[in-house]
Amino acid sequence: MTLDEIKAWTGFGTMIGVIVVAVMNQLSERRRKLEAEEARVRAEEAKRKADEALVLNKATHTLVNSNMGAQLLLTVVALDRVYEMSKGTPNEASAKAAAVEARRLYDDHVRKQALVDANLPPKQLNKEEP
Repeated sequence: MTLDEIKAWTGFGTMIGVIVVAVMNQLSERRRKLEAEEARVRAEEAKRKADEALVLNKATHTLVNSNMGAQLLLTVVALDRVYEMSKGTPNEASAKAAAVEARRLYDDHVRKQALVDANLPPKQLNKEEP
């Protein structure tokens, strides 16, 4: 093999190497773009699911708190009636204490629910009003 033939084969080999590297780079870029698109789709799906969970959570919270408020109000009405019926009896003091406590629990629930409805931070839920 002559020197010119060696140079020709070396140039040919270099050209093949450059083509192989270019093709590999294109394939890597396509794979990177495909992986990025798949990650974007997964992120959108996760966000959609989180948004749905948030809506469901809020609806559940509203329903539970509404039922709790109704139950507490029913207890207030019932214990107020028990107190009225026990006036002048030995049970008057305990009936009054129960009615007062029921009212306090109901008022506390209403206050906390108003804070939740106003979207105030949770740390403010346990603060007593002045």
